[in-house]
Amino acid sequence: MRNYKKKYQAITIFTVLIFLSFSILPVTQDQQLIVGEWISIDDSNWKLKFNNQGKCYDYYEGTLETTYYYTVTEKTASNGVVFSYLKLVNINDSSDVYNYEINALNRNNLALNYLGDLNEKLMLFEKQ
Repeated sequence: MRNYKKKYQAITIFTVLIFLSFSILPVTQDQQLIVGEWISIDDSNWKLKFNNQGKCYDYYEGTLETTYYYTVTEKTASNGVVFSYLKLVNINDSSDVYNYEINALNRNNLALNYLGDLNEKLMLFEKQ
Protein backbone atom coordinates (compact mmCIF):
# COMPACT_ATOMS: atom_id res chain seq x y z
CA MET A 1 0.00 0.00 0.00
CA ARG A 2 2.85 2.40 0.83
CA ASN A 3 4.46 1.78 -2.52
CA TYR A 4 1.18 2.64 -4.24
CA LYS A 5 0.95 5.98 -2.38
CA LYS A 6 4.52 6.90 -3.33
CA LYS A 7 3.89 6.07 -6.98
CA TYR A 8 0.65 8.06 -6.92
CA GLN A 9 2.42 11.07 -5.37
CA ALA A 10 5.25 10.86 -7.89
CA ILE A 11 2.81 10.71 -10.82
CA THR A 12 0.81 13.63 -9.39
CA ILE A 13 3.93 15.77 -8.93
CA PHE A 14 5.18 14.88 -12.41
CA THR A 15 1.81 15.78 -13.94
CA VAL A 16 1.70 19.13 -12.13
CA LEU A 17 5.25 19.97 -13.26
CA ILE A 18 4.44 19.12 -16.86
CA PHE A 19 1.29 21.27 -16.72
CA LEU A 20 3.18 24.21 -15.22
CA SER A 21 5.93 24.01 -17.83
CA PHE A 22 3.36 24.51 -20.58
CA SER A 23 1.32 27.15 -18.77
CA ILE A 24 4.15 29.55 -17.95
CA LEU A 25 3.99 32.46 -20.36
CA PRO A 26 7.17 33.31 -22.23
CA VAL A 27 8.78 36.60 -21.27
CA THR A 28 8.67 39.05 -24.16
CA GLN A 29 11.51 41.36 -25.03
CA ASP A 30 9.38 44.33 -23.91
CA GLN A 31 8.87 42.73 -20.49
CA GLN A 32 12.64 42.51 -20.11
CA LEU A 33 13.42 45.96 -21.49
CA ILE A 34 10.91 47.83 -19.32
CA VAL A 35 12.59 46.76 -16.08
CA GLY A 36 14.52 49.69 -14.60
CA GLU A 37 14.13 53.36 -13.73
CA TRP A 38 12.64 55.75 -16.29
CA ILE A 39 12.77 59.55 -16.01
CA SER A 40 10.18 61.66 -17.84
CA ILE A 41 11.73 63.84 -20.56
CA ASP A 42 9.04 66.51 -20.05
CA ASP A 43 9.25 66.57 -16.23
CA SER A 44 12.49 65.33 -14.67
CA ASN A 45 10.74 65.18 -11.27
CA TRP A 46 8.62 62.22 -12.47
CA LYS A 47 10.12 58.75 -12.37
CA LEU A 48 8.69 55.28 -13.00
CA LYS A 49 10.56 52.27 -11.65
CA PHE A 50 9.62 48.82 -12.98
CA ASN A 51 10.91 45.68 -11.26
CA ASN A 52 10.92 42.13 -12.60
CA GLN A 53 8.27 41.03 -10.08
CA GLY A 54 5.51 42.93 -11.89
CA LYS A 55 5.46 46.11 -9.79
CA CYS A 56 5.80 49.69 -10.96
CA TYR A 57 6.64 52.48 -8.54
CA ASP A 58 5.53 56.01 -9.47
CA TYR A 59 7.73 58.71 -7.92
CA TYR A 60 7.39 62.47 -8.05
CA GLU A 61 10.13 64.71 -6.65
CA GLY A 62 11.67 61.63 -5.04
CA THR A 63 8.49 60.71 -3.14
CA LEU A 64 6.68 57.45 -3.85
CA GLU A 65 3.20 58.46 -5.05
CA THR A 66 1.65 55.15 -6.12
CA THR A 67 2.59 51.51 -6.54
CA TYR A 68 1.07 49.53 -9.42
CA TYR A 69 1.01 45.99 -10.65
CA TYR A 70 2.02 46.05 -14.29
CA THR A 71 1.66 43.74 -17.25
CA VAL A 72 3.11 44.01 -20.73
CA THR A 73 1.15 42.25 -23.45
CA GLU A 74 1.48 41.89 -27.18
CA LYS A 75 -1.25 41.64 -29.79
CA THR A 76 -0.67 40.77 -33.42
CA ALA A 77 -2.87 42.50 -36.00
CA SER A 78 -4.23 40.60 -38.98
CA ASN A 79 -1.47 42.14 -41.13
CA GLY A 80 1.22 40.69 -38.84
CA VAL A 81 2.15 43.93 -37.07
CA VAL A 82 2.79 43.38 -33.35
CA PHE A 83 1.51 45.98 -30.88
CA SER A 84 2.69 46.14 -27.26
CA TYR A 85 0.60 47.38 -24.36
CA LEU A 86 1.30 48.33 -20.75
CA LYS A 87 -1.38 48.01 -18.09
CA LEU A 88 -0.97 49.58 -14.63
CA VAL A 89 -3.30 48.59 -11.78
CA ASN A 90 -3.05 50.40 -8.44
CA ILE A 91 -2.21 47.79 -5.78
CA ASN A 92 -4.48 49.57 -3.26
CA ASP A 93 -7.43 50.22 -5.61
CA SER A 94 -8.00 47.74 -8.44
CA SER A 95 -10.46 50.14 -10.09
CA ASP A 96 -7.57 52.59 -10.65
CA VAL A 97 -6.31 51.24 -13.99
CA TYR A 98 -4.23 52.83 -16.75
CA ASN A 99 -3.72 51.33 -20.20
CA TYR A 100 -1.01 52.47 -22.59
CA GLU A 101 0.24 51.53 -26.00
CA ILE A 102 4.01 51.17 -25.98
CA ASN A 103 5.05 53.20 -29.02
CA ALA A 104 8.77 52.71 -28.46
CA LEU A 105 10.87 50.73 -26.05
CA ASN A 106 14.58 50.04 -26.17
CA ARG A 107 17.50 50.05 -23.71
CA ASN A 108 17.40 53.85 -23.44
CA ASN A 109 13.93 55.14 -24.40
CA LEU A 110 10.28 54.50 -23.57
CA ALA A 111 7.31 56.14 -25.29
CA LEU A 112 3.79 55.58 -23.94
CA ASN A 113 0.47 56.62 -25.45
CA TYR A 114 -2.41 56.67 -22.93
CA LEU A 115 -5.44 54.70 -24.16
CA GLY A 116 -8.09 56.66 -22.31
CA ASP A 117 -10.28 59.66 -22.85
CA LEU A 118 -7.67 62.08 -21.53
CA ASN A 119 -6.25 64.40 -24.15
CA GLU A 120 -2.63 63.59 -23.28
CA LYS A 121 0.35 63.72 -25.56
CA LEU A 122 2.89 60.95 -25.98
CA MET A 123 4.82 60.40 -22.73
CA LEU A 124 8.55 60.08 -23.29
CA PHE A 125 11.05 58.61 -20.80
CA GLU A 126 14.78 57.98 -20.69
CA LYS A 127 16.30 55.10 -18.77
CA GLN A 128 18.35 56.22 -15.81
